[in-house]
Amino acid sequence: MRGRTDQNGRVRFEVLAVACLLPAVFLALGFAQSRRPSAQQERPRRAAATTARSSNTIRVPARGDFQKALNAARPGDTIILEAGATYTGPFTLPAKPASEDFITIQSSALSQLPSASQRVSPAHAPLMPKLLSPGNNQPALLTAPFAHHYRLVGLEISPRDASALLRDIILLGDGSANQNSLQMIPHHLVLDRCYIHAFPTQETIRAIALNSSYTDIINCYISEIHHKSNDSQAIWGWNGPGPFKIINNYLEASGENAGFGGSDPPISGLIPSDIEIRHNTFSKPVSWRGVWAVMNLFEIKSGQRVVIEGNLFENCWVSVQAGFAIVLTVRNQTGGAPWSTIRDVTFRNNIVRHSGSGVNLLGHDSMDASYQSVELENVRIENNLFEEIDGVKWGGSGIFLQVTTTTGVVVDHNTVMHSGSAVSAYVTVNNVGPSSGFVM
Repeated sequence: MRGRTDQNGRVRFEVLAVACLLPAVFLALGFAQSRRPSAQQERPRRAAATTARSSNTIRVPARGDFQKALNAARPGDTIILEAGATYTGPFTLPAKPASEDFITIQSSALSQLPSASQRVSPAHAPLMPKLLSPGNNQPALLTAPFAHHYRLVGLEISPRDASALLRDIILLGDGSANQNSLQMIPHHLVLDRCYIHAFPTQETIRAIALNSSYTDIINCYISEIHHKSNDSQAIWGWNGPGPFKIINNYLEASGENAGFGGSDPPISGLIPSDIEIRHNTFSKPVSWRGVWAVMNLFEIKSGQRVVIEGNLFENCWVSVQAGFAIVLTVRNQTGGAPWSTIRDVTFRNNIVRHSGSGVNLLGHDSMDASYQSVELENVRIENNLFEEIDGVKWGGSGIFLQVTTTTGVVVDHNTVMHSGSAVSAYVTVNNVGPSSGFVM
């Protein structure tokens, strides 16, 4: 272990590269002398519903009026769109009377698509109706305030063409000040076996803006989400409370493939919560290197009760950021959300490979010392495989774990193949710190 002072005057401790990380080794790393055990993590409290009960069927033929069908549908109805047909939006899921029955919107060829437990791919597009954004920065699909209980199955959703100006392809909820109370938030929404994409040459900010509650994104394929100068994400949420299920999807984006927090939520006290992220593939095609602005594969800036389990994270290199695959950094982004925090996060049974560095944990906002936030606490990183964490091949430092100003971080039974330091630890950030309760 060695200590050095960086260019900002922070004392930094490093564990030099090792061939094997032994479990249950306690590392002081210059942290606070207290080694109090981390508090018992709280698990996600609830899960979104994914069932639907059908009563009436509404068929919308090619060139039919899909919005009219949406407006007419009642809870429990099924809207069937013609496979291969094109429907140009934007389309709004309207608010309906209170009911626990879903309105289902599905392909006429649903029986030919993969079963409910399987992921779709672009090869299934001919079996899907196409919902298109018209351009002019209008999404293909959005929700009205108070909208609830919609299930979309087997749809292709995209811009009209590669020239269409588009920020978000799908808006679930509203990230702006127009959604400023919990009562307004759309809820009980399901995207199942949908193919959501932009085009290879197109700049797009986001596939799904996830600012709703009780929402499932399952078995979908999201691709070609990229930008040359801005953040771009397959899925990102900041003004929805959860719970969220992101299960068995392919997620492709040049910025952050998925994440939560960042923009200060207009709803006071809101923290994205009760999040399950399981069995997904997070990937950036290597052909994007030097073309699009790359950041990381997964990030939380504010979130609690999160389980990230059984996923594959691959291909992350130095570009706009330093090449860390996984980033948990508390951010009170513009100073308006001092309640922002990261807590009760489990990162377990994942594979992380082909990246410049592994995991970066930052417990307080480093952007501005006046932006108050709540310290990161109770994060477990356990039983993962980190493979080819290589700063030479992918840029960056080849560090497995970088950690600054946290409480109760436990790193246990991980296998790591890396080119740089095993652990790089900063004692303080913006005069807040040091870390406590670190166990490795």
